[in-house]
Amino acid sequence: MDIGLEISDIADMANIVIAAVNLLLAGYIFIYQRERDKTDRASQLRRQEQSIKLQWFKELIIQPCLPEINAFYNNLHSIESKLAVDTISNDLKIETSKFVKNSGAVLRKSFCDILPSVSSQLHLDIRKNIDGLVDKISSKIIDAGLNLNDKPTFEREIGSIISRSRNNLIKQIYAYKGI
Repeated sequence: MDIGLEISDIADMANIVIAAVNLLLAGYIFIYQRERDKTDRASQLRRQEQSIKLQWFKELIIQPCLPEINAFYNNLHSIESKLAVDTISNDLKIETSKFVKNSGAVLRKSFCDILPSVSSQLHLDIRKNIDGLVDKISSKIIDAGLNLNDKPTFEREIGSIISRSRNNLIKQIYAYKGI
């Protein structure tokens, strides 16, 4: 029985099939690689834009506002010396509370009010941190049950809150990714 196919004919058909498969694979790889390159370029552009935003954030907001941030926290620590008297009068408590609130207002104007242009979430987080700190300290100062002229009591009730707030502020600034 002669089918009419020789080994050379089968080899030719196999070569055609192999060439077709190779052509399909080459097309698939070309399309896949092109899509991957587009994704890589877009990702690289996003990282570059993020880097630029972070640099501008650092240079235009953080560096110029560092003195105000440090002054705010130093002012809050300085109330310890104001309260280091034998008896703390109500007038002194009110004056110190106003001082804390004014210090918070100054920081909000010089630093916090700039942040919405950068990130509304960062602005909310930092504003919550600062406002919460001012409110806690003000309520502790007014609290008649606390003997704030005692150094350990002051440190426990106010000093530790100030330190946590400052650490949290630094954490919030460094956690910002420029997105």
